Amino acid sequence: MRKVFISMLAAVAFAGMASAQESKNVPVITGEKFIDHTFVGATAGVNTLFARESDIKDQVNKGTLDLDIYLGKWFTPSVGVRMGFQKMNVKEQFPSNFFSHTILQNVPADGNLRFGGAYMHGDIMWSLINGIWGYKESRKFDVIPYGHVGWARLYDPEQKGGFFKGNESGYHDDEFAAGPGLMLTYKATKRLSVVLDVKDIIMSGRFHDYSNAGIVNNLTAGLGLQWGIGATTWNRA
Repeated sequence: MRKVFISMLAAVAFAGMASAQESKNVPVITGEKFIDHTFVGATAGVNTLFARESDIKDQVNKGTLDLDIYLGKWFTPSVGVRMGFQKMNVKEQFPSNFFSHTILQNVPADGNLRFGGAYMHGDIMWSLINGIWGYKESRKFDVIPYGHVGWARLYDPEQKGGFFKGNESGYHDDEFAAGPGLMLTYKATKRLSVVLDVKDIIMSGRFHDYSNAGIVNNLTAGLGLQWGIGATTWNRA
């Protein structure tokens, strides 16, 4: 995870150097129609759960698929918000004789524990390029760090009702979550952008019924598309 965030910081630095010669801040008109500068998007990728637990030191976390669908709006060229729903599948491998923690009451004979997860999140975004070097209509590439906060839900995918019923094992289904994220966007057309989105979802170990609680990190990375709605450029003041 440390290497991933170092790479993210390197991308930010590279984008900053590439934009250093661009124009400084120029005032823009923000009081337009509310639908202007809104967007919808979706990314698909992988997620991996990280936990630090002495009693499950033989656990192996495996990357599995996830999907994030979102709706957002830019209030200025550099400040925006986003709301999304992220569906995750998590798979862990335990020693075959490990039975002390699982929403399925016991680990299957093959040692692979599978469960479903979902994360409803709200994000506050900042366009690093526009915020530092000013808005430029012809710019294609953007670097957008953000903070997210929301509600994570754990459920048994083999149980009837799944997401809506959570799990019937008595474990902690729901947990507050938050963390940092970074989006890299490339504007392919006036409305269509290609998005790389990386985030760390941080929550209490209760979410996964770890006996020692502590912190659980779910690192996700996804690639997808984003579509602009309404006006996509900012008028000069």
